[in-house]
Amino acid sequence: MLSGCVTPDSFIVVCGQRIPCEARVITFLDPQGFDAQQERCAFSDAVLPTRPSSGTNTPRRYGVRSMEGVSTDVPDTGLDLAALQARVDQFVVHYDACHDSTQCFEVLQDQRGLSVHFMLDLDGTIWQTLDLEHRARHATKANDRSIGIEIAQIGAYAEATKLARLYATDERGQTWLQVPRRDAGRGFLRTGCVVPTARSGLFAGQINGRALIQHDFTAAQYASLAALVRSLRKVFPRIEAAFPVDVQGHVVDRCLTDAEFASFSGVLGHFHIQAEKSDPGVAFDWTALLEALQR
Repeated sequence: MLSGCVTPDSFIVVCGQRIPCEARVITFLDPQGFDAQQERCAFSDAVLPTRPSSGTNTPRRYGVRSMEGVSTDVPDTGLDLAALQARVDQFVVHYDACHDSTQCFEVLQDQRGLSVHFMLDLDGTIWQTLDLEHRARHATKANDRSIGIEIAQIGAYAEATKLARLYATDERGQTWLQVPRRDAGRGFLRTGCVVPTARSGLFAGQINGRALIQHDFTAAQYASLAALVRSLRKVFPRIEAAFPVDVQGHVVDRCLTDAEFASFSGVLGHFHIQAEKSDPGVAFDWTALLEALQR
């Protein structure tokens, strides 16, 4: 059984300040961490990404947040904490469609020229790749006002073929993820190990009009995610403990309208921002996260 080990000195970095966090966090300041602030590839000697997304074929994988609508003056030395707190009011949840955070960082940094503030590994370890003052390239129109996290998970699909190669359910009904073999890296690297999902079985539903199926995330991932959001909300009080919901109180399963997006402050999925996206998927337990945040 996996668990995210919390260390007494665990922290996140915000405008150069170290903010305590209940979950285990490895930041870009650690020699073993993942640093998206480096202006080159992480796993090769190349500088530019090999398969850049539109507009990302640059050595720098992040940018400066637009401060539109913020009255706080931004000093010449960059954002201060007060300006950042006035700007950030969203936390965006992704799945990375990868096997672990090492692979995720390689895809973002070396291949796509993208970035995200946090990655959440299978065992609950959180990797911070950028100071939160920076604008990460993770969710298009939300980038200026949001903090993003990529959760290690292969994702949601229209059919089970890809999932069947990675997941199995034992005679007791427990679903397990078989972690593919890896020979090197810094993330979750237990060769040939299996990881239990928080809830067993397949989950089915619709996101942005597409029927999808998906297995659940790990219990350690949910615990670390809740701990991180609690820590972030202490620094960024404009991030509410709320999700986009309909009149019945159910999390909406579609992209928000421009008006809905503009007025929303809280935690949302990538699919709430872009209609072609489905992450974090139909298995993501929004109810459990909300309960953890409200404890």
